[in-house]
Amino acid sequence: MGSLSFEAHAKVNLYLQVKDRLSSGYHQITSIIQSITLADEITMSTANELILDCDDPQIDNRENLILRAASLLSTNFKTAGGARITLRKKIPIAAGLGGGSADAAATLIGLNKFWGLGLPYEQLAEFAVELGSDVSFCLSGGTALVTGFGEKIKPLPFIDLGAFLVIKPPGGLFSGEVYQEFDTLGKSQAKPSESFLRASRVQDNVALAKEFVNDLEPAAVSLMPKINEIKKEAIKAGASACLVSGSGPSMFVIADTKEKRENITERLAGYGRIWLVECAREGITAVD
Repeated sequence: MGSLSFEAHAKVNLYLQVKDRLSSGYHQITSIIQSITLADEITMSTANELILDCDDPQIDNRENLILRAASLLSTNFKTAGGARITLRKKIPIAAGLGGGSADAAATLIGLNKFWGLGLPYEQLAEFAVELGSDVSFCLSGGTALVTGFGEKIKPLPFIDLGAFLVIKPPGGLFSGEVYQEFDTLGKSQAKPSESFLRASRVQDNVALAKEFVNDLEPAAVSLMPKINEIKKEAIKAGASACLVSGSGPSMFVIADTKEKRENITERLAGYGRIWLVECAREGITAVD
């Protein structure tokens, strides 16, 4: 086989309720997660060993989720061989957009096909749990209710928010430090997800925007106060909703007209990188 290429889609958390820390040190969550069109591109090609090439110097090629995913497959199945995995990075790291998890999911799906392993989705999902909480969602993607530690995935009807913005301020936040700050600040403020799910079922985006919530946002703001300034500027410029995704610091910004989105983009130009995106129906898509 010559090569295979895949797009690994970023995600945003439209709803995130965080529960108390357990004795294991982890938090259980309830989240509605949505894939978006911002994506990394991963290509598998022939090689005698596992090699990772990446165009982003910030990526550690030795301790990367891609290589961990590839190693899981290669150590468990004798039919697996080598591969050169080329990563073109577009999703920022330490951003709350699940870029590393999406790359790991794409590696599981891609090498399963590239090496001809023929593993069913259920078996890949078991490996995904070993790699990290968001990997399970990214493996299927689309729109889903995610519970437990992130490993329980229930597909939901696709949510189409139209075109919207994602902004990533300079710097990053690591999930561990954000969860630790969450524990310091106090308990969950999110109300149960039923009203969000009702609004999504009838495809009422106006009602849905009122239900966007992220329990980790106060912790992210505490660690990076600039987030609050960006939110205020976005609302002033016409945003109907602005919310931190995951552990941040990236935010998604909803506005109901192209003119408002352009106004917001202009107003926030000095605050970080901005992408115009839409919702995606899958987490991983093959590139022809």
